[in-house]
Amino acid sequence: EAAPRASALTAALKERGAAGAGAGLTLHIHAAGHAAPLVLHVSEHSTIHQTISLALAALPGGEASSAHAHELLMAEPDGEPDDDLPPLSREQRVGLFGHDVFALRPAAAPSASASPPSPPS
Repeated sequence: EAAPRASALTAALKERGAAGAGAGLTLHIHAAGHAAPLVLHVSEHSTIHQTISLALAALPGGEASSAHAHELLMAEPDGEPDDDLPPLSREQRVGLFGHDVFALRPAAAPSASASPPSPPS
C-alpha cells in the first residue's frame, strides 16, 4: 500500500528544515488580501523560492498556491512594494539583501510588449 502523499505544508516544513542551517532572520511579509504582515523566521541561507513557499504555507489557504505563481519584492515598512526594483530572483539567498520587509503577490503575467521584436521581413 502506498504511503499517503505529503501536504504542501509538510513539504514546506521539510524544505525549511533543509534550509534551516545558518543564522535566523525574522521577515515581515505583506501578502495581498491580508491585513497584517506575516512574521516568518527563516535561515539567512534560504532562497527566495523557499521563502515564498514557507510564506504561502503559513497563510490561510496559501498551501494550495504554487510558489511559482508568486513573486517576492522588497517593500517599504508599510508593506507597499518597491516597484522601482524588480521581483527578487528565486535562486538568491534572502539574507543577501539586509532587508526584512517584503511584499508577496501573484506573479505578473508576461506582457506582449516584453517579447522580443520580430525580425524585419
